[in-house]
Amino acid sequence: MRTVAGVDVDSFTSAPLLASVSVTCRAAPETAWRTVVDPDLIPKWVIFARRAAYCSESGDPVASIGPGAIRKFNVIKNLDVRERVEVWEPPRILGYRTLDMWIPRDQLGLFIVDAADGGGTRISCYQFVNIPALLRPVFRLLLPAVFKWVLGRIARTASADKRPEAE
Repeated sequence: MRTVAGVDVDSFTSAPLLASVSVTCRAAPETAWRTVVDPDLIPKWVIFARRAAYCSESGDPVASIGPGAIRKFNVIKNLDVRERVEVWEPPRILGYRTLDMWIPRDQLGLFIVDAADGGGTRISCYQFVNIPALLRPVFRLLLPAVFKWVLGRIARTASADKRPEAE
């Protein structure tokens, strides 16, 4: 059984782990968590997102975020990227499956937010992706670099957030 931060990965996917990256930032864990999940902050670190929201499978707004909720990023006028929340353990773990993608046949992404030794926060990302074998070597090189860059953007956004921690 494969586990990451107590999450039984095998219950969600049989895809291989193609990326595992972490960064540390000076923000408090609560601020880093908010940066990862708050739809108002997501466009600051998802470079292609014009706006983000959580909704139901049918597109209706949700009263609360949890497993089954859809996180939607508007990319261009009529194009959205959708992710279904699979694991929701605030303020520490967000697990999601990207929907509507043509290359990954099976994918699970995990964001883990933990207090770092000596202060600040460690933000980790794990990407389990099942793609055609021919493309796998490229993705093994590309995904860690992309997600290291994404985590850097999250860390900078969280570190610049001046809102009170207790929101």
